[in-house]
Amino acid sequence: MPPGGAVRILGAGGAAAAAALELARTHDVRVSARRREAAEVVAARIGCGVAEWGSPCDGEAAVNATPIGMRGEMLPEWALTGTGLLDMVYAGGDSPATSVIAARRLPVATGLDMLVGQAVPAFERWFGVAAPVEVMLAAAKDSSAH
Repeated sequence: MPPGGAVRILGAGGAAAAAALELARTHDVRVSARRREAAEVVAARIGCGVAEWGSPCDGEAAVNATPIGMRGEMLPEWALTGTGLLDMVYAGGDSPATSVIAARRLPVATGLDMLVGQAVPAFERWFGVAAPVEVMLAAAKDSSAH
């Protein structure tokens, strides 16, 4: 996500709070959760805004930090109206939502992309060499297909 854009975090758990905390450094972040009170708690801790669950993500990149998609279910259509998607779901590879966003030729990152992105700095610190990112991503995708 290029710095400065608007981002909607879907969810109010630990993953959502971590994403909101990091992205709020360079983006206009709003948190949206089924329970508005939970979104308000995260937003207050981070110092960002709140958006109603169910309101379209127009003009915002979405970050799915909910379990929606873990069992193959689709995010609601309103969540797919934005400028791109980071879907933190990594069980079973691509989620239905990432497939839809990719078909629209919008920026998309999967939970496996995120998982490998977290592994890269650890690999580099541990081994003292550049991480083989493509190999790691291929291995993660192969592993998740089983």
